[in-house]
Amino acid sequence: MRKTSSNTTAATPKSTSDIDSDSARQFRDDFTADHQFLTRGLLDLLNALQENDFAKTRELAQEIDEKAGAHIQFEEEHLYPELVERRDPAFVIRLYHEHELGREAIDTIVNRPSDEPFSENQRSALMSKLQIALEHAYTCGSLLSYASNIDLSVQSQLLEELHHCRVEARRWSQLPHRKPMVIDSEALTRKTPPKK
Repeated sequence: MRKTSSNTTAATPKSTSDIDSDSARQFRDDFTADHQFLTRGLLDLLNALQENDFAKTRELAQEIDEKAGAHIQFEEEHLYPELVERRDPAFVIRLYHEHELGREAIDTIVNRPSDEPFSENQRSALMSKLQIALEHAYTCGSLLSYASNIDLSVQSQLLEELHHCRVEARRWSQLPHRKPMVIDSEALTRKTPPKK
């Protein structure tokens, strides 16, 4: 704060770099909070599935489907194309693949037509996919590390994109089906979402 001639204090306007720094901090906080929700939710979902509690499994899957979709959309459409410039495209392709496995599992649970428990084979396949999605959520630290090294103005833009995805509020199961093994690095470097 600086003093004005009339002895009142006036706020010093923030510089662009201060605003970018605040936005970058908010981006990292929001990103981390999303991953914490996803980690807790997937752990609870795996436990319910392990216990063969279909009602709880469906309830948790619906909550993850509703709340995680915006974050998944943000990563796939905005963050991962930024990361490909800093990482091997194969790493980014793996990230898309892990999302797809999680989406398939959530979609299967949420859209199951009956309340009958899954067969042992179905349950095992779902648990395998969800375990991969959970391990993906655990890697938040490394993704955040890469994201934190992106230019502050880009992090500020990423925050805007994350908030835009939250306004859209798409369900994870409503996001486009990705075929990550056919995503080419050229498409990623053009900063476009992967082809369906």
